Amino acid sequence: MQSIFRISLVLCLLLAAADLRAQGADVIVGDLHEVANYGHDTTLGIDAFAVGTVSCNIGTANLLWNSTTNDHPVIAQHAYRLLDGRFEQVGQSWLKHGFFALSGSLCSPCVNPTNGTTLGVGCSDPYGAGLNGSQSGLGPKWEVDAYTGAFNYPPASGTQGSQAASIYKRLQIRMSDLDPNANVGARYFVEGHYVTPDDAAAGNHFNNASYREVVFTGSQAVGYDMALAPGSMTVREEPAIKAWEALDPGVTLKAVDVPGE
Repeated sequence: MQSIFRISLVLCLLLAAADLRAQGADVIVGDLHEVANYGHDTTLGIDAFAVGTVSCNIGTANLLWNSTTNDHPVIAQHAYRLLDGRFEQVGQSWLKHGFFALSGSLCSPCVNPTNGTTLGVGCSDPYGAGLNGSQSGLGPKWEVDAYTGAFNYPPASGTQGSQAASIYKRLQIRMSDLDPNANVGARYFVEGHYVTPDDAAAGNHFNNASYREVVFTGSQAVGYDMALAPGSMTVREEPAIKAWEALDPGVTLKAVDVPGE
């Protein structure tokens, strides 16, 4: 009887977990796993970086990942600074257009590997920092409706392909915002954010951002290098502004959602 009870309990727990899974496709950032450093522009006073992202489909349906249409994710990278009780966005990138979904198992076992045109249920797909920093694959934000995930494809003419400047389209941060002498005690965070139509259509587009703490070394003269903060972990399904509340007991965040916006 005890064995039957235990088996029944396990089955109930598994069914409960399945019921909690979001219906439809649901992409999240499972990990911000690496960073890349690029040259800086001393004239503009801007340095450039990129962040690697690993996506996971935690929903109940495959996530579309068609590289030749607008049925694929676009990936944003952002940077923030916490200093003297103030949390500010200090950097952003253009959008990486997804082009092929692998079938990893970062967040859960990938039980239905696909051919790359979808991200299977439970599966993960890694995009390295070098890939997210590849300028030829980055398109403008203004073409994308961040709420519905709709966007034109291919991106507007002339917005892709130029690699004339090392900072072009990448995660740009003003060097003055990284100067340790001017930002004593500052802490920095990066955020990855996936936007895609079928995830939004399923109503699962409020958990698509995750964040992680990073550190910077260097100087105004030679530029700065970004690294993942020692001991840091990716905080899944939370935007970076949540770090403000987590680190400052005097801060309380309240979400105000505008319908359809």
